[in-house]
Amino acid sequence: MQTDPSTFQASETIEQIATPRHLQQRCLSPGDGSQAAKQAIANAEQALKKLSVNFDEWMRGEVGKLKQARGAAKASQFSAQTIDQLFSISHDLKGQASIFGYPFAADICSSLCKLIDGSAGHGHLPEALLDQHVDAVVAVYREQAKDRDHPKASILARKLCDVTDDYLNQLRRRAKT
Repeated sequence: MQTDPSTFQASETIEQIATPRHLQQRCLSPGDGSQAAKQAIANAEQALKKLSVNFDEWMRGEVGKLKQARGAAKASQFSAQTIDQLFSISHDLKGQASIFGYPFAADICSSLCKLIDGSAGHGHLPEALLDQHVDAVVAVYREQAKDRDHPKASILARKLCDVTDDYLNQLRRRAKT
C-alpha cells in the first residue's frame, strides 16, 4: 500500500483498524471515578510535585531564551528568521508557563504570539509593544507572580492583551481601506 497521500488512488482499499474492546474497557476517561483513575491522577500529581522543584529554573531558562530572541530580532532589524524564532520561543513559553506555575506569563506570551502572527502580513512589528510583552514576562518571573489573584500581574497581562487586540484591529481596518 502506498504511504504518500498525494498518490492515493480511489480504487485502492483502506484498512481500518478497530480498537480491541478489551482495550477500550481499560482506558480511563475524564471524570472516571474508578480506583485506577484516582491512582493515575495521584501518580501524576506526585510526579509533578517532584518535578516542580525544577520549574523555576526551567522558567528562568525560557525567559532567557525569550530575551535573547528579542535581541536577535532587533539586531537583524526583524528578519523573517529571527521573527520566526521569537514566535517559536513565545509559543513554547505560552504552553509551558502555566505548567511551570506562571499563568500570567502564558497569557502574555499568547498575546505576543498573536501580535507577531497578526503583524506578519503587514510588514511591521511594533518594537515598543514587543518590548512591553517581553519585559512583562521578565517582570512576572522576577516578581514570582504565580497566583491568578496577583493584582499587578493580572492588570499587566490584561492591558497588554487589550492593547495588542486594539493594535491588530487598527491594522485590519487600515488594510481594508
